[in-house]
Amino acid sequence: MAQYLYGKNSVLNAIEAKKVIEVFLKENFKDENVFKILKENKIFYSFKRKEEIDFLSNNQKNQGIIAKINDYKSINLDELIDKNKGNESSILIVLDNLEDPHNLGAILRIADAFNVDGIIYKKNNQVGLTPTVAKVSTGAINFVDCVEVTNLNQTISKLKEYGYWVYASDMNAKHNYFDIKYPSKTVLIIGSEGFGISRLVKENSDELIKIPMSGHVDSLNASNACAIIVSEVYRQLKLKN
Repeated sequence: MAQYLYGKNSVLNAIEAKKVIEVFLKENFKDENVFKILKENKIFYSFKRKEEIDFLSNNQKNQGIIAKINDYKSINLDELIDKNKGNESSILIVLDNLEDPHNLGAILRIADAFNVDGIIYKKNNQVGLTPTVAKVSTGAINFVDCVEVTNLNQTISKLKEYGYWVYASDMNAKHNYFDIKYPSKTVLIIGSEGFGISRLVKENSDELIKIPMSGHVDSLNASNACAIIVSEVYRQLKLKN
């Protein structure tokens, strides 16, 4: 089933990743660079009225360009594990209860920036790989492996069997995230702002970690928290290698 992706950068990144079927342009679209890229990649394009373009983008800011793409595909957990078996180090992110597509899009960008091997999230009752997520990710969705699972606790147990150590972000944890010496195979669990991480997932984690804060707000959104912790894990593992 096809999806529609909108905005210049999102469409151009999807073209680079060979995911675009065809492109629709607003009648007065005039970006010569875009025309050049479309022709170089032999992508069919056509012009549509502003109302049609706005309809296809759900009236979101689209810069007059829409791409018809195949659905973004996730891989299964076994594939992700097999792909990273031989790596000297491996970072995985597990998302629990995350519902905001903007947070997921931002976390995909973070994952790409810090060499995260994959993002794992629940198939049900959680945001998946939507066009909004793709747009916010600014192309990172094309380069980060994503895995949908039905049960996070079973997933955590399986990752442990393959040598991963699991750290869950929790504001009431005893240990600060920067006090941990992260192993070469690390899983970070990030929860939502509203619900945090579910009880069983916390219990199945090896360690709870927190970001110490001293300001007037008592929490960060999921993507900000993820960026802070992932950057530290990446720094430590980079120094080891």
